[in-house]
Amino acid sequence: MTLRSAFQISTIGLFMVALFLNWGCSAQHKQDMKEAEQRAKSSDDYWPSETHSWQQIADAQAAAGAQDDASLSSDCFTGGKLNSLGREKLRLVLQSGSSSVLYLGGNDDATNNLRRSAIDAYLKETGAGTDSLVVKSGFNPRTSTLARENISRLPRTESTGAETAGHDVNAGTGARGGTSTSSGGGSQ
Repeated sequence: MTLRSAFQISTIGLFMVALFLNWGCSAQHKQDMKEAEQRAKSSDDYWPSETHSWQQIADAQAAAGAQDDASLSSDCFTGGKLNSLGREKLRLVLQSGSSSVLYLGGNDDATNNLRRSAIDAYLKETGAGTDSLVVKSGFNPRTSTLARENISRLPRTESTGAETAGHDVNAGTGARGGTSTSSGGGSQ
């Protein structure tokens, strides 16, 4: 056997050993990955639950928003009864634990009385008691602003900034549909 053929045989042998070791490591790696996935799925960290801190923060923010809004619209009622949206909003409003005020919007008295009875039924059903919530007709005064406050700011929101500095940015550009007034040989 020549040196060259011995070298070729040893190279082929080393290649086969490397291929076998790579296949074995790959199979072991796949097995390790499957075991790690099974461990993760069986732990509480894999599946979200109600006790995670992000869920508690989201619930607190939703409750604060519902308590700040403190109103039920017609979307919260179906056929004179609270629907799931209304039930959830009431649950969030009552979450503070203190007595809350709830507004029913601008409806007629018959509709408001029907909705008040639906709210009272929900409060009894949940055991919250009717004294934990004061229901008022009308809109929540804390969620609206006077029109004159917004109108007084209107000129400031409509300006482009350059017009208030004393010159018009669109002068001579034809941006407003006119023709340019520059003396550069344009047609008159």
